Amino acid sequence: MMPDREALRVRRAEALRDLARARLAPPERDEAVAAIDAALAGAGASPDATARAAHEKAAQAEADREEKRRPYEADPLFMYLWRRRYGTRDYAAGPFVRYFDRKVAHHIGYEAARVNYALLLALPDRLREHATRLAAGAAGPALEALDAHPRIAPLVAAAGRDGASDEPARRFLDADRALRAAPPEQPVSGLIRPDVAEG
Repeated sequence: MMPDREALRVRRAEALRDLARARLAPPERDEAVAAIDAALAGAGASPDATARAAHEKAAQAEADREEKRRPYEADPLFMYLWRRRYGTRDYAAGPFVRYFDRKVAHHIGYEAARVNYALLLALPDRLREHATRLAAGAAGPALEALDAHPRIAPLVAAAGRDGASDEPARRFLDADRALRAAPPEQPVSGLIRPDVAEG
């Protein structure tokens, strides 16, 4: 399933292809339509080797998570501190309990274990998201680069200048406005949530 922005890019490219067919003469039209079709073919393509490898890594990380989390969860002191959210900004305790929690955390090496456990829990989900983005977003740059094509750039500029004078131009401008209004794609900022990573 394509993300919203990717679907909007595809819709815009399809409208641009219709606009090229309606407004360009045969040699330029054929060149522009071929470039748009090539970019659209990448949008529907199956995941490439990089995306497949990312899916495999995500599956391996999920298997590792189930195996490697057992020692952490078998340690009652670690799980006590983890459930209390010790070492995060959500941790709340009075001075007496805080003092002993700090002693226990130091004794068992909780800080390093907390970071490793949080990474162990988060990594498979992040890898799965990354693999999905790779599979769905493979054609994004190709679709965005269409506007720089020598046959397409004047067509886009003319459609913006002329406004919605005909149906293909109206569809293109609607798709273009929808893409510009869509929220930007969110990059992955890190593997560990800030509330888990920061103390």
